[in-house]
Amino acid sequence: MIPDIIFETLERDIPRPGEKFLQWKRKIARELKSPLPTNNVLLQNYLSYCQKANRAPRDEILKLLKRRQIRTLSGVAPITVLTKPFPCPGRCVYCPTEARMPKSYLSNEPAAMRALNLEFDPYTQVVNRLRSFQANGHPTDKCELIVLGGTWSSYPEYYQLWFIARLYEALNDGPEGSRDEEEPPPKADPPRAERITDADIPALKKRLLQAQNVNERADNRAVGLCLETRPDHITPAEVARLRFLGATRVQIGLQSIYQDVLDLIKRGEKIADAIRANRLLREAGFKVDMHTMPNLPGSTLERDEDMYRVLFSDPDFQPDQLKIYPTIVNEYAELYQWWRDGRWQPYSDQDLLELCIKIKSEHIPYYTRINRLIRDIPKQSIAAGNNITNLREYIQDEMAKRNLRCKCIRCREARNRTANLDEAKLFTEQYNCAGGLEYFISYENTDRTILYAFVRLRIPQDDINPELSKLLPDIVGAAHIRELHTYGRLVPIGEHDAGVQHAGFGKRLMTKAEEIVRAHGLKKIAVIAGVGVRAYYAKLDYKLENTYMIKVL
Repeated sequence: MIPDIIFETLERDIPRPGEKFLQWKRKIARELKSPLPTNNVLLQNYLSYCQKANRAPRDEILKLLKRRQIRTLSGVAPITVLTKPFPCPGRCVYCPTEARMPKSYLSNEPAAMRALNLEFDPYTQVVNRLRSFQANGHPTDKCELIVLGGTWSSYPEYYQLWFIARLYEALNDGPEGSRDEEEPPPKADPPRAERITDADIPALKKRLLQAQNVNERADNRAVGLCLETRPDHITPAEVARLRFLGATRVQIGLQSIYQDVLDLIKRGEKIADAIRANRLLREAGFKVDMHTMPNLPGSTLERDEDMYRVLFSDPDFQPDQLKIYPTIVNEYAELYQWWRDGRWQPYSDQDLLELCIKIKSEHIPYYTRINRLIRDIPKQSIAAGNNITNLREYIQDEMAKRNLRCKCIRCREARNRTANLDEAKLFTEQYNCAGGLEYFISYENTDRTILYAFVRLRIPQDDINPELSKLLPDIVGAAHIRELHTYGRLVPIGEHDAGVQHAGFGKRLMTKAEEIVRAHGLKKIAVIAGVGVRAYYAKLDYKLENTYMIKVL
């Protein structure tokens, strides 16, 4: 226990971040005759001190003690969970198949390790992450749920419903959890006694809807739900099912735009599947996150660079978000033997570096966010291929030396910067994509190096898929708000500070979007809102109709 007098001194003279703060911690360690205290220990003791003194914690001190601030500097607290292993429909040669793990995931990846230790239970995974965030000083009232593990769309429907309902229930219960925390997950193999089966689907649907309704005003709200699947599993029925679950973003494994490469790696799908999936998802208002893999067997440096040029010039693709996973070899993958036999070789570190610099500096548009650059796989699990675990930072440093910059959203997020709404400039870009006209409307600084907020608006140009229109009749004839995002430090709902969030950007962007919709002669807007932000859109006169927030202009 750290004496109260330490925090009395801290409040009188708050040290600057970095060196001054480290010097202060060393001084405290000497006074206490103990090892250097961690920020987490200091934070918990400081909160206890404030509680005893019946006073509010100082924001400057909370920011100083918060660990890994970048976790919530994009405006939300991301909570990644993994499903338990199920058979995968794919036979991809690069994909590791480790016992006890979902296809493509390794037990020593951080998120996968947490999931394995918690027996892949969705409830305890969420509660565990909420506790971790809050223990390290991060607010958790705006959370994005990210579900990973195998091909989601191939999982049994009863498991999908149960899994997602438990995610919402965990958010509703908060970091303290509840007595239901120990509820066992349904079994995968029929010979075992199953707690949940297909017969329970109607009850599970009702349970899911109840959990979603509670979450609309819970302390920890789901502002987004992301699921990952294969493009060949995206159908109108699957799109409608994803909406029922509350999904707002879908990750699809594109991997390559070259059919010969897909055939060689035994991907088992066609480029046409990805094109069709992209269109169906956008017609329903989803954000689309595409996974790509440079250095696959059958590709070359030249083909890989051209792939990213095509991705952002061909209207069939143009992803909202992108993951770039340079191919690596793991002993659990078939590609391992190809590498041993000399049938495949990884690019050199320098060649990969130059390729990534070209991609980031020449081909990425303002409207795309590069979510990940390399998989979070430990070095010891990589037999061949890139093993620079901080490759993104390495690339950024090299680009800075060459006076190059990346235009992707992640590289331009406002994060902890402050912003003056009247000084920010409004930019509007438009591009054709998958049968619609897309608008990327944003508030940025004048040279577009800092992005404060943006909205994605889609104006349909062609009739939507007839089957999809029957399953989701509310979106027929409507423009889509596919995403509204304000960057900066996560500011709890109802609070204000000098940052970017709650500064009025969102309302101005929605007003601009509505003006554009009217100019196109449309009378209705559908927002693919996460469950936890329905209340925000209700304040702007949008009403919940089935799974969308709808406004008639």
